Amino acid sequence: MNMTSHIEPDGGPAPLAQTMPPSPFQGLDGLAAEFHRLRESVGDFPEAGHGAMAARAKRVFKKLEEFEPKVTFIGQVKAGKTTLLNALIGQGDVLPTDINPWTSVVTSVHLGPKRADRGQGCTFRFFSNDEWENLVRHGGRLGEMANRAGASSEIEKVRSQLDQMREKSRCRLGDRFELLLGQTHRYDTFSPELVRRYVCLGDDFAGAEGEGEKQGHFADITKAADIWLNDDAFAVPLCLQDTPGINDTFLVREQITLNGLRGSNVCVVVLSAQQALSTVDLGLIRLVSSVQARGIVIFVNRIDELADPTNDVPKIRKGIVDTLARFGGPQDAEIIFGSANWALSAMAENFNNLSEASTKTLLDWASAHIDDDLVAATPQQVVWSMSGVPQLGAALTRRIEEGAARQLLERAETSLKNMNATGTLFRADDTGSGAGAVSSAVATPELAAEVAQLKARCAETLDADLAKATEAFDRRVESSVRTFVSRALTDMAEHIQANSSDKVWSYDPAGLRILLRGSYQSFVSTAGRAAERQMAEAADALSQLLAQASGQEGQSIELLPEPIPPAPAAVELGSVIALDLKGSWWTRFWRKRNPEAYAEDFASLLEEEARGLVAQLRSECVAPYTDALRRKPSEFLADQLHGVVPTEPASVAAAPAAQPDGPVHPRRVRRRPMLREHHT
Repeated sequence: MNMTSHIEPDGGPAPLAQTMPPSPFQGLDGLAAEFHRLRESVGDFPEAGHGAMAARAKRVFKKLEEFEPKVTFIGQVKAGKTTLLNALIGQGDVLPTDINPWTSVVTSVHLGPKRADRGQGCTFRFFSNDEWENLVRHGGRLGEMANRAGASSEIEKVRSQLDQMREKSRCRLGDRFELLLGQTHRYDTFSPELVRRYVCLGDDFAGAEGEGEKQGHFADITKAADIWLNDDAFAVPLCLQDTPGINDTFLVREQITLNGLRGSNVCVVVLSAQQALSTVDLGLIRLVSSVQARGIVIFVNRIDELADPTNDVPKIRKGIVDTLARFGGPQDAEIIFGSANWALSAMAENFNNLSEASTKTLLDWASAHIDDDLVAATPQQVVWSMSGVPQLGAALTRRIEEGAARQLLERAETSLKNMNATGTLFRADDTGSGAGAVSSAVATPELAAEVAQLKARCAETLDADLAKATEAFDRRVESSVRTFVSRALTDMAEHIQANSSDKVWSYDPAGLRILLRGSYQSFVSTAGRAAERQMAEAADALSQLLAQASGQEGQSIELLPEPIPPAPAAVELGSVIALDLKGSWWTRFWRKRNPEAYAEDFASLLEEEARGLVAQLRSECVAPYTDALRRKPSEFLADQLHGVVPTEPASVAAAPAAQPDGPVHPRRVRRRPMLREHHT
């Protein structure tokens, strides 16, 4: 197709009169149909079964209804994350694209089809007083690391800059400053201007009149923002999460970003074509190195700024692949090239915002990539395809379908099959209502006793297996730390022999992360297999017990073991440690020591940093995964026997899952007048 008739080289094309491009997530329509089919199947149980069976069906139905996969976008400042996210949403101004890295906020956009029970609005959460005090008094994590290294001058520098940040906030917010910490503001509506008040830094906050309406009024103290939008272009609920750039001097938002990654189903790493995987972007490799490759998509944005994209893109791709391999990043991650600006131009149905250089790059890129499917396409469709946004949407759709959605659907299918299997234990009542009771031949004290023994046996065996897996993990991580420290000290000794003390020594901690990641993956594999064995044994043993109790031994009742929960991603390994920082304080730390003291001082610092990572890995990954696996067989047995045998006393029942530290959906909060702050 000859695009020059529609896009002039001078950058002044004639407007197009085409329809909006299709949603990048149109591939989710098939998944929505699967969910609808399962919800219909689950919905039959309350009408035809026993009350206990109806309760089980409602739990499965609720899980299907609450499914909302999360896609997290990370990247360095000015890589175009927010612009790309707006293009995926289908609206160019949902999120402000001029966020300053100092005050940028983790922002989650919750998308889904229009429904009567799904509200619209936004929620903004502020830092708590404890979080703010830790930041101001101790300099956050950077201050903690500097303090551990004895870099007192660096601590004072951090505190001085943070004092300025605090005073600016006090001047802006006045007496409300302390009162706002820890609060949540909720609104029943949404506008880009409202979002800017909370997440985007403004240049002028002077003047009392209407100051609450100014851009960035609350930006310094805002911790996270949530926006709910209804759009039928999204057949399945979806959460797109924007994060701050990784260049945060004080690591203020690092933990928030790590928490976002921990709960994500897919991570999109956004790079700028002009500086793909520069030195700063090595921090991105740290953040995603523990996420499996199938959960990562790399989008190289801003190719519209390349002079010769046809020749430059292969070189950039090779550089990314080589860099990932060299620094232990995710292998085989999908890499997509494009331009969010081109996508926004296609959405706006004109190209007036494109510069002459961008237009020329677009024409060159299109001429090399138009295939048979695009030969008869409109210019708008061609530009939309060249932007890479539909390819990104398709990649995310595949990962959602093959990952979180498939896991949930398999669990739901297993639950339905097991409900059908145990449904034979219930008999209809005399009224013909279908609400039956368990046969007295089944609900016997003997069966209850045997089930209790089965639970105890599974728990005892699994506890022993998990204890062995944890002990093996502890041994491996201890060995990993010793190996890392030994290698580092050897390298340092060689440096001292070959150089003067003026030449600063540094050591890449990537090896430590690789060793710890291997230890954790080994633990996950061992613990997961142990849990799967116990789930299979529990399902098989319970099938035999129910068949015997119901007199159906010849036919048997076949229960299927439910899938075990996925292991948490070890995103803690992406947190910054002292060895990652090559600033002036590290240079001073090195030079103020004499060569004889190097080994002892550095060994102590290295061990503290390494053991800090290990402690995070234990508390945030190993312990939660162990607890989840330990509960699974007992929960499975209790679920199958609900209404069949007496339930356990509440005092010994499994503890309810902890509520996430997240916002309340607008449909669950009491409505207030529009654009009035709701203080919680």
